[in-house]
Amino acid sequence: MLPIYSLKDEQNKKMIINTKTQKKFVILLLALIIFLPWFNSNYFDAVNPVELGTEDTSFYEINPCKISLAEYLNIDIKSSYQKHYFFRYNNYSQISCFGKVSGIALYNNTFYLSIGTNAYINFVLQSVFWMLLVSLIRKDSKIVNIKYKNTSLTLTVLLFVFSIYSQKRFYEEQLYLFDLNQWRTYLLISISFIFVIKIFTDIVVNRMESLINYTPFLYLFIGIPSGYNITFFSLPIIFLGFNAVLNLRNKKINSAYLLLLIFWLNNDKNEFTFNTDKLRGFTSSSFEIEAIIYWSLFFIILINGLHHFYQKYSSYFNFEKFLKNYSITSISIFMLGLAVSNIPIINFLTYYFFGQQKYGVKYTNPFLVDVMNNNEKIPWRGFYPSAESLGEFYGILICLVFYSFLKQKKINYLNLISFFISCLGLYFANNKTVLIFVLLIVVSLIIKELNLSKSIQLSLILFFSVSFVLIVGFTNLTYPYEFSSITIYEQALKYKDPTTVSSAMSLFIDAFEKQKFLFHIFSFFGYISYLLNRSELWGIFIARYNPDITEFLFGTSPLNLSKHYSEIRINEPGSLLLPHSSVLSFLLFIGFVGTLVSFIFIFYKIYISRNKINLFGFLLLFYLFVNIFKSDSLNYFSSFVLYSQLFYSIVNIKNDDLFI
Repeated sequence: MLPIYSLKDEQNKKMIINTKTQKKFVILLLALIIFLPWFNSNYFDAVNPVELGTEDTSFYEINPCKISLAEYLNIDIKSSYQKHYFFRYNNYSQISCFGKVSGIALYNNTFYLSIGTNAYINFVLQSVFWMLLVSLIRKDSKIVNIKYKNTSLTLTVLLFVFSIYSQKRFYEEQLYLFDLNQWRTYLLISISFIFVIKIFTDIVVNRMESLINYTPFLYLFIGIPSGYNITFFSLPIIFLGFNAVLNLRNKKINSAYLLLLIFWLNNDKNEFTFNTDKLRGFTSSSFEIEAIIYWSLFFIILINGLHHFYQKYSSYFNFEKFLKNYSITSISIFMLGLAVSNIPIINFLTYYFFGQQKYGVKYTNPFLVDVMNNNEKIPWRGFYPSAESLGEFYGILICLVFYSFLKQKKINYLNLISFFISCLGLYFANNKTVLIFVLLIVVSLIIKELNLSKSIQLSLILFFSVSFVLIVGFTNLTYPYEFSSITIYEQALKYKDPTTVSSAMSLFIDAFEKQKFLFHIFSFFGYISYLLNRSELWGIFIARYNPDITEFLFGTSPLNLSKHYSEIRINEPGSLLLPHSSVLSFLLFIGFVGTLVSFIFIFYKIYISRNKINLFGFLLLFYLFVNIFKSDSLNYFSSFVLYSQLFYSIVNIKNDDLFI
């Protein structure tokens, strides 16, 4: 008979072998999902692919959906890497056309190859791919028993099926094979949702202890199924949110929120639509009763789910693992950014398998400057949909790595590489505000953590002051207040349409013409916008912002920009320009009262937790708040999750124990 310890060792070895075998099998499945769909074709017909001529696309016009992408690349491999080719998904294709060349267009000496896909198949295929990825993460050591699990699952499925119904205008184009007015359609959609949500929830629930350290990967695997206005990685959070509500958590906040929902529904007077563009997956495509109900419920359930996740699993937060995952994500995003801007086929595949809202950038040189604007650096977003949010992402990592180095007096190769890559990525993103705050945090930490002489400390302060002046611009700081404070008003007038005037624009015109009390408030707001280089963007916001008094106080409903962008006609800037302030976005969503109450709660939470927060924690919070004020970060799911996690961790966990 074998000794007991030998039996345990043998069992552990078998478990390790089984785990490795399972991972190899999962990796094989992932590879098959990446490559096999693009081989879909009839290899026994008489139609053979031909290489594109200089301007001749007639063969593919005559033979749509006859040649698979793999067949085409085999005959014309140079199109996969040459800069005048672009591959684009066509969700309006038949299921049989999936993975095939559905058409080719020539425009300005550039070939655009349309590859057939189908929204219904996309959801299943992409979901399986992402579920397999998450399954590679190590399981938790103990099994979690969840009360009301089946009820929470059912409600999650119903909510996401309702998301299709509530945004028919959006999905009529994407799911054109289905009649969205027939209940049978939703039964079929429910089947795919049940399959995905049940399996993915089971995978996630058994890995919660580990996943608390994997949130940075949401910037890499964005998780928006092609053809949908859904964020895949919100599914398990919504499940947790429903579970929290069923267990009667956060009763006061949820009850107050329901009162707001009733107001938003009663205030729905007209219907508007919105092109979701780079916000797809985390914004409403229309302003109508059904969409207001869905996105309002989605938002409050998401808040409940995130709070439950952080509250229960923050004790498993490991700064070293978190920083490692953050570094891997940073390096991956940077390298993918270079790849997608230079290799068309990678641009095509990353859009699909990473679930992007937008294709990667087309221009290949991240060092480009605008010669018409004093050689100002052109922001380069690479792989991510927003250069500004990406700059903030890099900035946080730079601060975390630097703080870790100061505390531990050492740095591993991964963090060192990610540090320098993030510095370069921040330069490419051209986010000057982030650069200033990174320098502020670095200088403050050096002075705090190192025993330096007064002269060196003064030299560091002088270095930061000079850097601040150089980054902002000496001339910008020396312009008269009277000039810089009215730039936002001038920009608003520039974009105002002569035939329609928003209520906010009317208020600004009255204030600046009569120069009474509000004039001084608006002037100071204009001066801040000038320093932050937001005069034009916030001026456009004013030209559009048209609330009545109740909408100003309570908003029009969460994650809904439809009314704001459709109600008032302005002199269009030529592209979708967001408010570039999460505060202004939430002013639209939940109004002045909701925004004010949120900030009071946040600052109260910081105040009562002040003894837990060290200097680095306060600096990080300051960094987050400034960026929330001057960027759209909270309109992106990945930023919303990362920022909320950092805030929760900083104010609830003693910082000296958190960042070690």
